[in-house]
Amino acid sequence: MTPIRLMLLACLGLLVADVAWAQDKSPLPAGKMSAAQLLVAADAGRADAQYAAAALILMGGMPANANRVLRDSGEADALAVKYLRGAAAQGHAPAQHLLGTLYLSGRGVSADPVQAKDLFLSAVASGNTDAQNALGQMLRKGLGGARDDKAAVAWFEKSAAGGNMLALTNLAYMHGAGLGVPKDEAKALELTMRAAAAQVPEAQHNLGVMYYEGKGTAKSTPDAVAWYRRAAEQGYSPSALNVGFIYAKGEVGGEVRGQLVEAVKWFALAATSTEDRVRETARKALSYVAERAPPDVMLDGSDAAQKWSLRRQVSANASGN
Repeated sequence: MTPIRLMLLACLGLLVADVAWAQDKSPLPAGKMSAAQLLVAADAGRADAQYAAAALILMGGMPANANRVLRDSGEADALAVKYLRGAAAQGHAPAQHLLGTLYLSGRGVSADPVQAKDLFLSAVASGNTDAQNALGQMLRKGLGGARDDKAAVAWFEKSAAGGNMLALTNLAYMHGAGLGVPKDEAKALELTMRAAAAQVPEAQHNLGVMYYEGKGTAKSTPDAVAWYRRAAEQGYSPSALNVGFIYAKGEVGGEVRGQLVEAVKWFALAATSTEDRVRETARKALSYVAERAPPDVMLDGSDAAQKWSLRRQVSANASGN
């Protein structure tokens, strides 16, 4: 066992009972096992535990003391990759998909689209809809091989038929753009509305775009703002950025100061995005407004952003997300 795993188990308070529990081959008792039990089971070679441990490590979902050990060691991604490789080798489809996404992004491994594609293909053999959707995205972008919009549509359709709402969102985009299928904005709207109703933030954002630009439906700025807000409530930063621009341009209506305060609020929220393009655009927008608006507008907007973030955090904690 590597030093980092020993440190993790030590900080989590490993018990003798945890070791015995790890030998049990029954399904993981979701929501009932301790983090120590999960790691011991992962080290014992249980594919389900390896996948669950890797997912928690990647998202920073371990207990605070364990997250701190992982962060300080700089080995979090490497440990997650080790667990995922172990699970993937046992044919665990969700692990194969997640490991494939790491090879696509280059997180914890050298970026390798071909390896990612191979992992996705292994996962779809078990009917994994996330991997089906991922293959569609690779084909649409020409990653790991030639671009093929028709083949991408086929994978999106297969994944969506299995209930994958993100694939349905991607399929709607293909219909709206006329990629791999005849262009059909009405069909795109129908599919996007289904995915948006299922709380897919990307679909809610896309629906906001369609209402704002009048694609497949009558142009409606209020409806666009409403759908952007729903996506932003789920932390989708491109929607926060778009709402900021709508308010900055005075397209909502009402007194000018109030709209500028709202613009600053949404730009400030988008400026915390992990997406470079969104973050930098939002920061430039804030600087632009700051050069033209009174200081109290910037202060009120920033305060509104902080209150919104706190409210969202409290709501997420209450719902267990």
